Amino acid sequence: MNKSSQKLKMGFRLGIYTKEEVIDWVVVEIDQSDEPSEKLLDLSFATTKGVHDIYSALCDLDGSPEEDDVLIEVLTDLEDQVIDNIEFCRDLAIKLYSYYIDKNYEVDQRLTEIGYFDDGYDLALRGIGETIDEWHTRFKRFLNELKNC
Repeated sequence: MNKSSQKLKMGFRLGIYTKEEVIDWVVVEIDQSDEPSEKLLDLSFATTKGVHDIYSALCDLDGSPEEDDVLIEVLTDLEDQVIDNIEFCRDLAIKLYSYYIDKNYEVDQRLTEIGYFDDGYDLALRGIGETIDEWHTRFKRFLNELKNC
């Protein structure tokens, strides 16, 4: 796994990377370092705790703000079989909307749609506008178009 700490942080926040992937990354980073940083060691201890502790430790490790380019890079790593899972996509849409809010509704123009998928799903559930399958198709198309950017 060759991920930057920033990419790992973003992917973990979105539920794309798992706790196990974070642990694997930490082990490799510690093994490759003669003197691992205190923050890296803190992250290794956080992996024995909950999701919020891990994310907080990832934020402390990286320290840089989350960026749209990293988000796009993480989203382009998603494989087709993962995005074919509508429950995964629904959860991802919710987390992308949280990211959108955290960025004060100002994201790269390639990401503008993340502000609408959460509401679009809720409307589709009520039979307003598109169906759930149409929503899912639109969400998958959005993710696949990012791969072509």
